Amino acid sequence: MGLTKALALAQSKGVKIKTEVVDLGIFEPGENSSGSVMSIFAHLPSAMRQRLYPLVERCLRIDGILLLEAYTESQLARDTGGPKDPDMLMSLAKLEREFPNFEPILFRELDREVSEGHYHTGIASVVQFIDKKKV
Repeated sequence: MGLTKALALAQSKGVKIKTEVVDLGIFEPGENSSGSVMSIFAHLPSAMRQRLYPLVERCLRIDGILLLEAYTESQLARDTGGPKDPDMLMSLAKLEREFPNFEPILFRELDREVSEGHYHTGIASVVQFIDKKKV
């Protein structure tokens, strides 16, 4: 459903996007194959991030954009969604460590209102991370 919505929105705005359904445990994107990568509330265990995030960096072209939003560790105290495993929650420190070759554009943790379904409505603690791949 999400991919269908994304494609419809892109078409309505006159933008071309490519979407894929993949198993992130085995996904191997092509080198320099993408101008941008988006990860919205895609919470992964650290073992999977350690394998995947270098591949995300490799697949981005120079000056490519990575946009990521995820729940932070502070979300554990809230009942507005997100994993209950701290390993799967993000922080600015984790993102700096896991994406060392990026130049920050937007880099912040904040509490914000979410309205994304019955179990994901209310104030949530999130990290927002928009970075550009360095040379």
